[in-house]
Amino acid sequence: MWRIVKIENDQLVLIYNEKGNRVVWDDRFNTERNRTDGINDYSVSRIYDNLTAIYKNDTIFNKNTRNLLAIHNLYIGKRSESDMYNDGSIEKSSLLEKQYIGLLPLYDYINASIDTNCNSALTESCTNYNYLNHFDYNWWSLTADRANSYKVYRIDSEGVIDSMRANSNGYIRPVIYLAKDALYVSGTGTETDPYVIK
Repeated sequence: MWRIVKIENDQLVLIYNEKGNRVVWDDRFNTERNRTDGINDYSVSRIYDNLTAIYKNDTIFNKNTRNLLAIHNLYIGKRSESDMYNDGSIEKSSLLEKQYIGLLPLYDYINASIDTNCNSALTESCTNYNYLNHFDYNWWSLTADRANSYKVYRIDSEGVIDSMRANSNGYIRPVIYLAKDALYVSGTGTETDPYVIK
């Protein structure tokens, strides 16, 4: 099942609402650290490889559901923990073009909370009134920490944003854009009666 995150450029942005694979974000050798802490460049990361495999295999998607996905750019700009710009401008400063699947940029998680104190990655208030914070496990965001070449933002099991070593474990929650020609079939959009599209 998928959850609606937002509407962007007349397209629905959806996040996987179940526990995906548990993986490292990246575990390559980092020359700055002189160890395998990973490198926080999404375009060449292990998690990018994992998402590509998820898109291509039939575990979550099949031929029919892949046809419902729209190609889009991923916002892979890095941000510092104290950055308070949550309009996407930081993440949108670097793009990975023409992708079908990705992860949630951190600004979307911050904006999902209606707590007025939620304004940066440092703010634990982001767990409050946040419709994306309903899980008992940690999961990876798309956004890397600008201050450290080996750290990436992960949402913990209580919904707190943490800057973690890329070689830590977290679950994948894929994010997709729905094609504009996808058709509503049925459902009211609740957990017990979700929207069905074709």
